[in-house]
Amino acid sequence: PLAGAVANAANRTATTNAAGIAQLAGVPAGLVVVSAVAAGYDEGSSTTDLKAGETGEVEIRLRRHRESAGDLSSAIDQGGSANVYGIRFDLNSAKLRADSEPALASVLKLIQARPGSKWTIAGHTDDQGSANLNAKLSEARASSVIARLVSKGVDASRLKPVGHGASRPVAANSTENGRALNRRVEVTLGR
Repeated sequence: PLAGAVANAANRTATTNAAGIAQLAGVPAGLVVVSAVAAGYDEGSSTTDLKAGETGEVEIRLRRHRESAGDLSSAIDQGGSANVYGIRFDLNSAKLRADSEPALASVLKLIQARPGSKWTIAGHTDDQGSANLNAKLSEARASSVIARLVSKGVDASRLKPVGHGASRPVAANSTENGRALNRRVEVTLGR
């Protein structure tokens, strides 16, 4: 069981308790897709056919998020982009933390394995702070990643920085887990 995961269905959200259980009230009857996310895990989902006036139950198994070059390549092949949570920055800063090196090495291998390809490196933040500050911070963070990749031999003309700030959340910003999921770097093939 995973405590602190955020479950969502039909715009209703709840956080799992210590037993890994979340209760979503007010979900309309019909075919319902329930998703769950947690920091350090990939999003999971399940469906249920909820009958009016009844309670439904779903089990969602979340898998630990992996960020090897192969994992990132698979995500790119499946969806065109990959979220990278292992690239970390100092608070309110674009300075890369030392613990970012393994994830940066994976991104470097991913890009090197596709010679001549073009990439967008996008920074994302949670919704803490002003929209203007978050937009600037997220672009500065994307630029920091690019600077590190260029220092390792990637041609700068292959990389484009973009800052989305808090405009593209992947989870609710109402919990720390949700905010942690929203703070990420996204690598996208092509421009």
